[in-house]
Amino acid sequence: MKNFLGSTIIILSLIWQGCKVTQQSGKPNSDQFAMRPAPVVIYKTKRDYRKHVPIMVSEDGKHVISYPHPSDLRFADGSFRYPLSLSKGYLFDRKGIGPRTVFLSLSYEEYVSNPSDPSALLPYISDEDPFEEIWHCYFKTNGETLTDSLNYLIEAHQLDKRCKKIK
Repeated sequence: MKNFLGSTIIILSLIWQGCKVTQQSGKPNSDQFAMRPAPVVIYKTKRDYRKHVPIMVSEDGKHVISYPHPSDLRFADGSFRYPLSLSKGYLFDRKGIGPRTVFLSLSYEEYVSNPSDPSALLPYISDEDPFEEIWHCYFKTNGETLTDSLNYLIEAHQLDKRCKKIK
């Protein structure tokens, strides 16, 4: 009986300690919930593709993976969602640029007025490797402050201080 009672006390003590540790480690702290903002994408192209529609293709370039719906190319007021111009030829992405993005020879206006099947877009690819650079930048600000910050980093040749080079 003594062994049973002693064993029971030890087991209950261990269970209680385990619960206590779980409770302590289960408490959320502010660091656990601090989320990194979505990256802002800035890029520089070999030619001027600002008014050309971006699409995403497969690694081998034979399939369209992602393409915009014509309504995705416009803001609510009807104006086109062109990238914002930054210093030294960099552009601030507003459409979802990535390493497998290519540009069509179609302008936003042409694309919107003639929507087509994704497979029909492949012949309109104007350049299979249009980017000189693509950067993911992490900022908690937005609007003019963000573009000012990006332009400062570009002018000071310090993109690598706040951004990660993707290409």
